[in-house]
Amino acid sequence: MKFFTVSSSPPSLPSPPPRDVREVPSAPEAAVPTPMPSAVPVETLAALTPPPATRPRDSAFPSLNSKTVYHWTDSGTAQHLLYDEDRCLSSIASRRNLRIDVFSCLFNKSGNPIFAVWTYFKDIAKEKKCQSRWIEYNGNCYSVLQSWHTWYKAEDACAPAHAYLVTMHSDDDWRFLQKLITTRVVTKTAWSGGFRRKNEGKIQWSDATDDSYINRKPGYMDVEVRRVASVRDLDDGCLAIVCTSLTCRREEYDCNALKPYICMKPL
Repeated sequence: MKFFTVSSSPPSLPSPPPRDVREVPSAPEAAVPTPMPSAVPVETLAALTPPPATRPRDSAFPSLNSKTVYHWTDSGTAQHLLYDEDRCLSSIASRRNLRIDVFSCLFNKSGNPIFAVWTYFKDIAKEKKCQSRWIEYNGNCYSVLQSWHTWYKAEDACAPAHAYLVTMHSDDDWRFLQKLITTRVVTKTAWSGGFRRKNEGKIQWSDATDDSYINRKPGYMDVEVRRVASVRDLDDGCLAIVCTSLTCRREEYDCNALKPYICMKPL
């Protein structure tokens, strides 16, 4: 008589054939630069915390001869050194133009500081100034060029300096340009950035800034633009500032006329 035995464990299944797996060499990792700490507003200084460690309560601050590294929230570092009672902690971040000082420390009997007031200040970067031979006015820099160019060539000549032909947006701008031309331009005339397309009634600025001032209705202070006889209706007209010993006018000329010009760019 034959007996069959029943196993309580399931029969083992055959192993699948090994896959043809080929290792692909990984590309070398690019070096990741260490992030520089950024300027931290006052409210985030609370995030400037020491590295996690178990330390006795009376050593919550560095001792008189120890160094403790604190961490910025953006993974940069700032080193804090304890000096004397008058200047407990001083920290200088590794980012340029940022310095953090700690002041007003109190000490307990053991000589360890128990309280400190934190503050920070951002060094004022060097005040922006116009380059040599550029004149500053109202947040812009102006350069007077005595060479004679067509309006188009003058606009191109301003471009390498990241500038455009000069624009005006107020009576103050207009008065400044009158003084600039009468004192700095030998011929007392210069191209501005204004132009008018063929058969269009509106003057535009080459830097695409607001043109409402130059297009105000005649009758306002010194606003009227006069088109000289040489500019035909079928031509583009370009705006020049023409001064005499008594007054200055804004006149529309043939854009291919040759004149000195004034470049302008933000400070």
